[in-house]
Amino acid sequence: MNVNTFKQEYFKNRKWKCAPKKIVNSVVSEVMSVACEILPSHKSLTVLDIGCGQGEYSIEFSKYARKVVGVGPDFDSYKEAVKFRRKTKSKVTFINCPVEKYKTKSSFDIVLSLTTVEHMSHVEKSFKRIFELLKPGGFIYLTAPNKWWPYEYHYRLYFLSWLPLKLANFYVKTYGHRSSYEDSAYSKSYFGMKSLFDKFDCTYEFVLPRDLNSSYIGCGEQSFFYIQLSRSLD
Repeated sequence: MNVNTFKQEYFKNRKWKCAPKKIVNSVVSEVMSVACEILPSHKSLTVLDIGCGQGEYSIEFSKYARKVVGVGPDFDSYKEAVKFRRKTKSKVTFINCPVEKYKTKSSFDIVLSLTTVEHMSHVEKSFKRIFELLKPGGFIYLTAPNKWWPYEYHYRLYFLSWLPLKLANFYVKTYGHRSSYEDSAYSKSYFGMKSLFDKFDCTYEFVLPRDLNSSYIGCGEQSFFYIQLSRSLD
């Protein structure tokens, strides 16, 4: 068995903890509401979860989909996902590899990309493969931090994503207790995302959750800027 030994730097020394259940449920509810509108056969869905982390979203989606596959490059996260699958007796398949290297004859109705773009050093190559894995008429549901958002939520440092990588690395080493910011340094602005998807034969739209009080705006983050955003949406 070939094992991918890549390890996400910002997970280093992390006490493992899945996303809060209310956030997971909120995301799944939002995606399923889209699926019910877009996909006529939404009751027999196949779902691919890119950068699946510890597997909490994949496992929740397995309650609504016929088949769910979670793919992610971080080995420690993969091990946690497998433990979670055993605990929940889920039938989700977890694969430890980058999406570009994921080989399968299957294609999927829905591809989830939940805060993964900022970790993709070869984002065009990654999404080229993602589109190859998507069924005709299917959709990609993507969430991502904006590069110009003041608070970088991985390392919990203000203005980190605004900085050139060398300065960002110094900032992380000094205040974030990690050796490098590089594994999370690929977030894009609104126009950066438009430029990316304009390169593919697809249609796309930027949307807010239908429930503006949704738990997953900011992934439940309680920093000053997220609190102000939530209040502005009330």
